[in-house]
Amino acid sequence: IIDLNRTQPLQGAKEINEALQQASAAFSRGDLQSAERISRAGLAKNQRDPDLLHLMGLVSKERGLMLRSLEFFDWSL
Repeated sequence: IIDLNRTQPLQGAKEINEALQQASAAFSRGDLQSAERISRAGLAKNQRDPDLLHLMGLVSKERGLMLRSLEFFDWSL
């Protein structure tokens, strides 16, 4: 579970960008497990990254976890 009430400065922007690229590539090839794992690692650096939260919403949607996907989409806004 991600604590979105916790505020923290942007950390590891380069690592987050790399995580987003890798997770997006994994998602594109249908590797949902890797996409989620990599996205969560990026979110560990910055829990409010909108792109990673959006990607987690897409992963959750593909897994049929509609309520969870809506949470991630909402958090990404």
